[in-house]
Amino acid sequence: MTKKSGDLLLEIGTEEIPARFLPPAVRQLEDGAKKLLADRRISSGGVSAYATPTRLVLHAQGVADAAETRVIERAAGRTLVSYRIAVGPFSFRFFLNNYADAETHFLRWELDQSRDNDLFREHWGYWKVDEWDDGALVTYAMAGQTTLPAFMMARAGRDGTVETVKALKAHVEQRAGL
Repeated sequence: MTKKSGDLLLEIGTEEIPARFLPPAVRQLEDGAKKLLADRRISSGGVSAYATPTRLVLHAQGVADAAETRVIERAAGRTLVSYRIAVGPFSFRFFLNNYADAETHFLRWELDQSRDNDLFREHWGYWKVDEWDDGALVTYAMAGQTTLPAFMMARAGRDGTVETVKALKAHVEQRAGL
């Protein structure tokens, strides 16, 4: 996944804050933002906080979008994988059980319902690769029910599929020496 970055600017309007409370408020806001980004393993180019008597401002420069994949456990015929997707300060984790059958060239996955999943209520899919003339036929299907509103997910599924197919195409071409 390509990591993009952008600036995050958060401005909080307040009732008038006495001057003696402004320096600790700035420190707490800045330290809290740094801790949040670090805990979620999201890189940034720096975090600064500022204050006026009626405003607190947080500026995080170069906040990276991120994705993380980690194998949690392997058992006979099953691999449990943890995924984390982060866009700016928002981070979602979910867990998928992957079942591969090398003989039939089939990989299917499903959401591990026994774990806390931030992004999906349900998720499953499969890849199937079959020989086809002088090449291969790849079949891919995915379905999911997310916790996010539809307008936020409209492009995500398409973009994720496009990136996955591009990566698969590059891998196949590299192995074929094209």
